[in-house]
Amino acid sequence: GGGALVPIYVLISGFKPSAAIPLSKATILGGAISNLILNWPKRHPTADRPLIDFHLAALFVPTQLVGTMVGVLCNKTWPDWLIYILLVVFLTWLTRITIQKGLIIHRAEVGVVHEEDTEVLLSGQPKDTTSDYLVEQADVAAQRRRHIDNVGGAEMKALIDLESRPPWRKLILLGCLWLFIVVIALVKGGEGGSIADVTCGSALYWLLFLIPFPVIITVVLYLGKMLREMHDKKEELGYIPEPGDVVWNKENSMVYPAINIMVGFGAGSLGIGGGTMTGPLMLHLKMIPPVVSATAAFMILFTSSITTSQFIIFGTLEPSYGSWFCMFGFLSSFVGQTLMAMVLKKYKKQSVVVFCISGILGLSAVLLGIQGVVTVIRDLELNVPMGFRPLCGASV
Repeated sequence: GGGALVPIYVLISGFKPSAAIPLSKATILGGAISNLILNWPKRHPTADRPLIDFHLAALFVPTQLVGTMVGVLCNKTWPDWLIYILLVVFLTWLTRITIQKGLIIHRAEVGVVHEEDTEVLLSGQPKDTTSDYLVEQADVAAQRRRHIDNVGGAEMKALIDLESRPPWRKLILLGCLWLFIVVIALVKGGEGGSIADVTCGSALYWLLFLIPFPVIITVVLYLGKMLREMHDKKEELGYIPEPGDVVWNKENSMVYPAINIMVGFGAGSLGIGGGTMTGPLMLHLKMIPPVVSATAAFMILFTSSITTSQFIIFGTLEPSYGSWFCMFGFLSSFVGQTLMAMVLKKYKKQSVVVFCISGILGLSAVLLGIQGVVTVIRDLELNVPMGFRPLCGASV
């Protein structure tokens, strides 16, 4: 994501940070499109449903956008040195807990599960659940099918059939929300000004900034209620959960979207792609790595498309450059996904996905640390002010 691309474009390609950020967003958009094409037809390893968890994505994307809106304002006012320090610290922490998660899954794959594996930081995953989805997936799937045929009845079969298809109503609602936020952002304006001549810092500016909040909160509460009702209905009918299924109780349907606001805040204020941080969050929800990877890529499509379109409209991203980098991201992601699928098929080690995530996080921390040092030294040599910047002033 952007945590690795921005330093690469600055340190290796020689772009200025102001140009590297839009180019990284265009690259990420290309990768997100490629991931969507590859992941859309894929099915869950043990259930008759899409690999992408559209229900979770519909719940997480709106809350991530809320945090992003606030984070962008902070990014505008925070000094560079503060952003880099917070970024390196946060990515280092994410790398640590993701490696721990990968080690837990790896030990389960080789048949060695430590007692402390059930309690380590973001795991929260019982020993038998880890073993189920890594070692006994076929048996669990067969048991589930027999249970549906013999006990579930017509109502259970109807729910399973509904689950086998993408939830189009939720996806349409998510698309409308995406369009609503883009329109509000364009009217409110940004670095390139407002299409409605709204003055930065005016009462109208802050009103437009606040309008999406009640809308997004209402949508999230509605979607969370739907997930809880479906989960309760399944339990009532005696549904056997799949390995990695999220338990959509009141706590998970409200607390995790709230946590995801902070994920969006980190993405907006520190410039890290939302998928980089939602991956560990979904692992905490005990989801299996292939579903985590596919769902995170789907969510990135929304955030990257919004930012890329705004960069082009505001003139900070040249369309021709953006097109080339978008194509580069598309091809790179396609090749990477294909190679990863081959590795998983050959070695049947899902811990590989988790270790790849941790490797990307660690690389991002190192590269951004280097970029931060270079930027601060340059600013000191040029006597650039190191304090907080005004929200509506020109960027230094």
